[in-house]
This record gives sequence, structure tokens and C-alpha cells, in this order.
Amino acid sequence: HDGEYCWFLTRAVPIRDEQGQLMRWLGTNTDVTKMRELQEQLQNSYADLEAKVTFRNLELEHEVQKLRKQVAQN
Repeated sequence: HDGEYCWFLTRAVPIRDEQGQLMRWLGTNTDVTKMRELQEQLQNSYADLEAKVTFRNLELEHEVQKLRKQVAQN
């Protein structure tokens, strides 16, 4: 064990006898750390892309306004 925290997906179902009494639990633990890391990277990339698109749209709008001003002056 390297001391790192990991993300786990845990699923369990109760196993019951004929009278409905709980006998035991049957379940799985799946390490989903890598999936969580990839989701975070994807979210960060999406946020970065959104910021770039917003900035580019502002630049384009500024250029359009400059061109409109030039056309209006001529």
C-alpha cells in the first residue's frame, strides 16, 4: 500500500433466507480512481476550451465592430 487514497465503486446486495432474515451480504468493490482522474481531466479540458471559445468570440466581435465602423465612415 502506497498511502494514496483511491476511489471505489461499491455495490452490495443482501442475501436472505426463506424467512427473509439477512444471512450475509454479497458485493464488489471496483477501483475507479483512473476513471475519476480521466473525468477530471476531461472537465478541465472542457472548461479550458470554453474559455478559449469565449475569448475568441470576443475578439471576433471586436473585429466585426471595427469593420462596421470603417464601412460606416466610407
